[in-house]
Amino acid sequence: MNTNHKTTLLAIRHGETRWNADERFQGHGDSHLTETGRNQVEALGLRMKEFEFNSLISSDLGRAQETAAIIAHYTGHTVETDSRIRERNYGVLEGLTVPEIKAQHSEILEKLDENDPDYRVPKGESHRQHYERRWQRIQFTGPAQCLGFGRFGTVHLRSREGQGLARGNGLRWYARPTPTDSLW
Repeated sequence: MNTNHKTTLLAIRHGETRWNADERFQGHGDSHLTETGRNQVEALGLRMKEFEFNSLISSDLGRAQETAAIIAHYTGHTVETDSRIRERNYGVLEGLTVPEIKAQHSEILEKLDENDPDYRVPKGESHRQHYERRWQRIQFTGPAQCLGFGRFGTVHLRSREGQGLARGNGLRWYARPTPTDSLW
C-alpha cells in the first residue's frame, strides 16, 4: 500500500468586501462582498471552470459562502461549509481600521507585531489556535484535490515553519488569490 499520498490544497481568498475596501480587520466579523468583489469572483469562476478538483469547501462566513457559491455556479460543485476554516478570530480588533487600533489598542498591535504564535488577541485567538483549528479540517486520509475559501492562511502557514506550526505531512500548498491580492 502506498502511504505517500499527496493532497493538493488550493486556497482562494474571498472577493473584496466592504470591510476590505474600508481597510478594517475582519476575522470572524462578517462583511458582504462589494460589487467589485463579486466581479472578481465571477472572473475567477470562469477560470476555475476548467480546473479539476474534488471538493469545494467554504467557511461558514457569508463572504466565503458567497464566493464559493459563485465559483460553484461555474464548476457544478456542491459547497461544503466548515466553521473550522474561518479566518483568525481577531477579537476586540474586528471592525476597526489600523488607525483606530493604534488609538484604542496600541498594546495589542505591538504584541501582534512581535509575531508570537501563542499571543491571543483579547476575545480572539492566537496564531497557534487558528492553525490548529484549520489543521483539524485539512487532515486528509488519501489523495484529493481540495479548494478552500476564506483567508485560508496558506501564506501564514508557510511562514510559521520556524515557529513549529507548519507540518509537512504530504501537503502541497498553493495560493491562488483573488485579483485584490498581490501574491501572484
